[in-house]
Amino acid sequence: MLPVTFPNANHEQTLCWFENMQITVPPFKQELRDFDAFHNRRSPVVFVKPVMNSSLDRLQKQVLINFGETYSHENTLKQIWTLHHI
Repeated sequence: MLPVTFPNANHEQTLCWFENMQITVPPFKQELRDFDAFHNRRSPVVFVKPVMNSSLDRLQKQVLINFGETYSHENTLKQIWTLHHI
């Protein structure tokens, strides 16, 4: 699965999308596992695996639904979108 990338010109639009998204999941504690880091051609990458729980599952579903509604015309992005890259 490829990570989602947006052109640099869409940076502000993407930030606004996250800032204005209506999330109904209350704050929750999240356990993280399997920390790792590596370098790639452009910049370092940090990998952290969240442990799935019901709150994270609900949050992921809300973000995915909002993404689909906001970017429904972006069929390619919808096909490769994975919430593990958020």
